[in-house]
Order: sequence, then structure tokens, then C-alpha cells
Amino acid sequence: MTNSLPPRSISIANQLATLLSCELRRLVFARKTIVLLVVQLLPAIAALVYVLFKDIDGLTMFRSTVEMVTLPFLLPLAALFYGGPTIVDEMEGRTLTYLTLRPVAKPVLFLGKFFAGTLTALVVVLVPLALLFLACLGKSSDLSASLSSFGFIMLAAAMGVITYSAIFALLGVVFATSLLSGIIYFVVVEMVFSLLPLLELLSVRYYLRTTAGFNATDRLGLLDRLILEEPLKFEWWVGVLVAAILAVVAVVLGAFAFRERQYHV
Repeated sequence: MTNSLPPRSISIANQLATLLSCELRRLVFARKTIVLLVVQLLPAIAALVYVLFKDIDGLTMFRSTVEMVTLPFLLPLAALFYGGPTIVDEMEGRTLTYLTLRPVAKPVLFLGKFFAGTLTALVVVLVPLALLFLACLGKSSDLSASLSSFGFIMLAAAMGVITYSAIFALLGVVFATSLLSGIIYFVVVEMVFSLLPLLELLSVRYYLRTTAGFNATDRLGLLDRLILEEPLKFEWWVGVLVAAILAVVAVVLGAFAFRERQYHV
């Protein structure tokens, strides 16, 4: 008589780790990763050319480029193409039904794909941002101030990637489309609300600017004067805290919504 061993159950941690590694391998060699990496590198290339031929303070150019290009455009772009398709890609590829039939809990499936996309987006955004800083560093007159500013900006960029990816992943789960829902959110909340007093507190960009130290005092316009005597100012850690809370809430809601919703693909 032989004793049959009971089937070994795979822990949630092992499931998550396996899914994460598989997704990372897929995303690293994906065509969109190469394209987005090239796009993210464009400011660093332009800055290097500008530094070689123009007499300008490197720190000023670095901060201006991040404030005007990276935070408002390049960072959300990467998050949109990695966070948004967390589940939507599987729906469009007709593989979601197969995946949900596997012995993997739906929240674990969501988290594994979200973490993989977010990690890839972090590399795609932060590596070119570091290269941009190095390109500008040669023209900086204050090394200590440059390093301090670089640290806060990198922190703001990392929090932005995580928070935007979480929001776009949630929108993808709820509306079963990542690109359209993400664009609508970005235009309404991040482009329109961020320009209005008080409503700007609803935008992620406001807290990223707070973390990076971009809350300029000259943003007080006519509409602001009708409501506020001066722009709202918060410490950098408030921006980090709010962005982290938004990211956690969005991830939890996304995992819950994916667990409860039935998709027909």
C-alpha cells in the first residue's frame, strides 16, 4: 500500500513572485518599452546638446525640463502605457478568461501584473531622468544644491509613476479600457483642475510639484486672487504622503473591483 502525498498548494507569495517575474520578462522585451525609453531619453539628449553649445546654469535647466516636460507629460505617458493595460491587455488579447480559470486568485493576478508594469515604468522614467541630470551637472555652479534638488525630483518622479500607474490600472479595471479612460482623466484632472485654485488639490501633479519643490510663488493669477491671497504651500513630505495614500487606495480598489467584476471577452 502506497501513501499518496496530498497536492502541494502554492502560496500567494510564490504565485505573486512567479507572475511578477513572467510579466517583467515580457515587458522588458516589449516593443513599447523600447519606444517609450527612446521618448524618455529625448530631453537628456537635447540637454546634452544644449549644454555643449549654450552658457546656462545646469541646475536651472534640469529643474525647468523636469517641471515643464517630465512631470506633466513624459511621466504620465509611461504610467498610462504600463499601469493602464494591467488587465485591459488580457481582455483585448482574449486571454483574460483563461487566466482567471487558473489557480491564481484574481487580486493576486491584478497585483502581479500591476507591480510588473510599475517596476518597468520606474526604470523607463528614472534612468533617463538620471542621465538628464548628469548631462546638466557639468554646467551646475552649486554641486550640493544640485544633488539635493536631484534627490527630491527623483522621489517625486518615482511617486508619480507609482500613483499614476495605480490610478490608470483602476480606471482600466472599472471601464475595461485603459487608453480612453486614462486620457479623459488626465485632461480633466491633471490638465484642467491643476490650473484652478483649490481644485488643483485633486490633481496628482500638485503633490508631485510639492515633493520636487516646484510650488512657485508667481503662480498667483487673477482667479487665484479672487479666492486666495497667496498660493497654498505644503512641505515636501506632505506631497509624498498624499501621493502614497492615493496609490494605495487606487491599488486596493483596483484589486477589489477586478475580483468582483465578471468580464465577457
